[in-house]
Amino acid sequence: MGLIRLPPEIVVDDIVLRRPDPEQASAVVEAVNDSLAHLQPWMAWAQRPAVFEATALRLAVAAAAFDAAADAAWTIFDGASGEVIGGCGLHDRIGGGGRDIGYWVRVGWTGGGVATRAAAALTWVGFGALALERIEIRCDATNSRSAAVPRRLGYRCVGTFEGFCGAPSDSGETMVWAVNSNDWPTPEWPGESPLRG
Repeated sequence: MGLIRLPPEIVVDDIVLRRPDPEQASAVVEAVNDSLAHLQPWMAWAQRPAVFEATALRLAVAAAAFDAAADAAWTIFDGASGEVIGGCGLHDRIGGGGRDIGYWVRVGWTGGGVATRAAAALTWVGFGALALERIEIRCDATNSRSAAVPRRLGYRCVGTFEGFCGAPSDSGETMVWAVNSNDWPTPEWPGESPLRG
């Protein structure tokens, strides 16, 4: 089997997912800091304002991991304006032929299906490009907005476990949603491929 090549750009309707790049740092900092009050209850990494140097370094590390297919993150852009409106990832954290999806959406862009479209695209990439057997989405058991994403996509809730409390609204219970490759309803992307590059 040859080297896995992840898609550096994915277009889904009106949003564009792009491989991390340190040149995105200023725009990512602006998006995170604009959304701090919205992110802080659920995101352990958003407890302090983002700063340029640390964000650029984080994006550089993420880019190297992406290129090695060791871990995969994308910055989410609005296709029309080019504005950073979130981030998502297909993370190598659960082992056993699986990965888990994480996402965040900029304040002002929530409720419009951005996270759902991004997670659908990453599920397709996981089962297609990475040939994964299982993909999970994990969230706090009381985070109903985050849990709505896997529910909409047909993931099954397979249980809860005692989790790490890293953000103020964490209950200590993590809900696990999962889908197996043979249960994913769209093994092929409908219509024209959204992958670029």
